Amino acid sequence: VVSVIAPGISAQRSAGCSRVFTSMVDGSGSRGGYRFVLVVGSLVMVALAFLYQVGTAPVMLSTEISIDAPRAEVWKVVRDMQNWKDWNPCFHIEIDGMPEVGSPILIKCHWLDGSKATANERISHVEPETRLCWDYEDLPDWALGTDRCVVLTDTETGGTHVRNYELFFNLLGGLVGNLFGKSIIQGFSLMNEKLKQKVEAAAAEEEEAK
Repeated sequence: VVSVIAPGISAQRSAGCSRVFTSMVDGSGSRGGYRFVLVVGSLVMVALAFLYQVGTAPVMLSTEISIDAPRAEVWKVVRDMQNWKDWNPCFHIEIDGMPEVGSPILIKCHWLDGSKATANERISHVEPETRLCWDYEDLPDWALGTDRCVVLTDTETGGTHVRNYELFFNLLGGLVGNLFGKSIIQGFSLMNEKLKQKVEAAAAEEEEAK
């Protein structure tokens, strides 16, 4: 039994508390010991049930935007991840060259509340002018699985519809998704707006140069 004596509390009083606590733990306190075990056991069960319900349920965080430019033009900017920092205030990427399946990347997140985070991830899917995806690598997949994608499709007017999302799943997926969901959605939304501005401004410049 380890006793921690706080300032202003006598050693005699602390020793008395330690004896009471010890009797509860080792069962010498009869009913008190059983009651302590039941309370702790109940709290553990509730915590595990909460983690199972909240932590394991998949969470999808998704945002969308339409850009007045062809998919090829949007893809040029999305694929050039190493230069995201020039237009994307929330997500800066360190990558060696253009993304290919299996390429490791380091993401530096700058959240709107001023906090920052980094994550080691890996490119999982590259479909030119259609889809770019990557996965979280700092924890094993059974603990925290993710599917982070930017998906491009045509609009009826000849522009591009962008879906910017991340799916959290497995043991801690729901817990992480719910805890950081607000910041992530804010980051995705701002990224969408800045991507739209970047692509449409470049298209306007090309049109003026003709």
